Amino acid sequence: MTKFTLSFPQSRLDLARTVQCGQVFRWHQSSEGAWCGRDGDAEFELVQLGETLTGRATGGAAAVRRLLDLDFDEGELLQLIDATLPNLTGTASGIRLMQMQDTVEVAFSFLCSANNNLHRIVPMVKVMAESGEPFPRLSELAALDASFLRSKGFGYRGDWIPRAANEMLSRGGDRWLSDLRSATYADAFAELLSVPGFGPKLSDCVLLYGLGHTEAFPIDTHVWKALAPVLFSGETGLNLTANRYRAMGDWMRERFGDDAGRVQQLVFVGRLETHGSRRPVKGSGKKISPECGNAPFEAENHC
Repeated sequence: MTKFTLSFPQSRLDLARTVQCGQVFRWHQSSEGAWCGRDGDAEFELVQLGETLTGRATGGAAAVRRLLDLDFDEGELLQLIDATLPNLTGTASGIRLMQMQDTVEVAFSFLCSANNNLHRIVPMVKVMAESGEPFPRLSELAALDASFLRSKGFGYRGDWIPRAANEMLSRGGDRWLSDLRSATYADAFAELLSVPGFGPKLSDCVLLYGLGHTEAFPIDTHVWKALAPVLFSGETGLNLTANRYRAMGDWMRERFGDDAGRVQQLVFVGRLETHGSRRPVKGSGKKISPECGNAPFEAENHC
């Protein structure tokens, strides 16, 4: 790993909240205070002190800037959000959209998030990680025994993990996933949605956090509750359906374009911090809910 130092206004990055808000599931804080995590073969040890971010990283400062989307200046976007969706992001400034390169880890970590919470997702991802370093490849995930996973608390997700991995292998494995980066959002979404166990929200999470499609707009119960009164103010019985999922995502993409996913992250965290069951985040004066690892709406696998 290479040592690095980066400086920028503190309002642009709150590292502690960013790595704990449900975008990644294997990051932890060391006894020395560094936030440590991996992205494939790349390792990161990051420390934020005010306006300075230091530490060590495979690939140095460039890799950190990519991982934390630090080259994106959100100033104009925040103004557009305030004009379009006032009072919905709360105190979410400083939350960065993490851009992971290990799409396999992103996909199968979020597969564990269906109808789940962070307290359960984290140990489930840890169990999966033990079957391969730095994270199991598709062939290793395909070989996992569903009954073993169920015995570790995965529930029905234990069946979906090897099934999804086998399906991805049949389509070309890592090459197929990599090709989705250059596909259009609509085509990549349709491909992922046809994988066993993948609903709309899970597909959008993989596109947003693991494939660089920043126009993807995952809709979980928190994002839905924040935006439904704005988009569907004249309707009653506001349950999240497949049609409403598509309508909300299209509405956000029409207004925010490729930045729709960045807006989602701010709305999601803002909603959690103002309406969720909250607890202090270690290393930060802010609070965030432990209830949802950007968890999906109830019908995730049925839309």
